[in-house]
Amino acid sequence: MSNNIATIVTGTLLGLIFVIGGCFTLERPSPDKQFYMLEVKAPEAKPSVTGRVLKIQNVGVSPQYAGKAFVYVRSHGVYTSDFYNGFFVAPSAMFTELVREWLGASGLFGHVIESSSYMEATHILESTVTALYGDYRVGQSPRAVVEMKFLLLENSSSAPHAVLDKSYRLEISIPGTSPNELVKGWSVATGRILDGFAQNLSEVLKKV
Repeated sequence: MSNNIATIVTGTLLGLIFVIGGCFTLERPSPDKQFYMLEVKAPEAKPSVTGRVLKIQNVGVSPQYAGKAFVYVRSHGVYTSDFYNGFFVAPSAMFTELVREWLGASGLFGHVIESSSYMEATHILESTVTALYGDYRVGQSPRAVVEMKFLLLENSSSAPHAVLDKSYRLEISIPGTSPNELVKGWSVATGRILDGFAQNLSEVLKKV
């Protein structure tokens, strides 16, 4: 009889332990995901040059950076993605809008249209984000890295031909490795890249 009672008591205690443990597991809060957007303010709009129509193709993004999750470099050749911090929209859509807004305000074209537009374009812009990561390698200060490639085509009656083919890369030192600091660094780098491209674009268009 005593053995049976001991067995029942032991089983009851184990059951309570599992129940309590399960309650603690279910109630344990999980970290929330945080979503971000680059904040790149386009320059003040300039008077537009009539007669030029720029069609912006959707900005491509290299496969390793195409997802919404932030990407970090921890050591040479070692990349990691952040499950809890990422972009609110896919980088391709975000950069396409940034490029469109910046060149729309540049005054270099009478119209800046999307790739789906039926309007006839005098120029076509193809762009690719080839690097977008936080460089957190040991032994150096953290950096926000952005690299973009631009190809401007003149849409002549015979066949489109390149009038500008250029890559831009910026590494912005940031004070820490928090997502907010990284996004600010990316925003600064992207703004400077777009500004540099617009200046180069202006010089090229004066010659054609």
